[in-house]
Amino acid sequence: MAMFKNGAGAAVALLVLLAMVFQSQAQTCPSATSMVSCQAAVTTVNTMPTQACCNKVKSVLDLGSVGPKCLCDAMTSPTAVAFKVIKSQAVLLPSKCAKLMGLQYIKGYNCAGAIVP
Repeated sequence: MAMFKNGAGAAVALLVLLAMVFQSQAQTCPSATSMVSCQAAVTTVNTMPTQACCNKVKSVLDLGSVGPKCLCDAMTSPTAVAFKVIKSQAVLLPSKCAKLMGLQYIKGYNCAGAIVP
């Protein structure tokens, strides 16, 4: 416990702990490329997602409070832009998956200016 006797040691320990927490959150969020099963549903209008896509969406939303942000980040990333993801279609994924498989999700989430219905 000698290393925590001064405030600097405790501050360093806190910073290390916070870095570990943020790193673990970053590792749980999917990349846009991991959402490839959703490509047709987010690059064309009026296309229903596949079961595989909805399973991936569910796994992301199951991350808890970071789930909607993770999904949004994946769908608005530079990689998603390169794949020509249409943001207005991407925000429809949760509601389309709810129709397909009864997915539970948070309505009204603001994803980079687009609201999840």
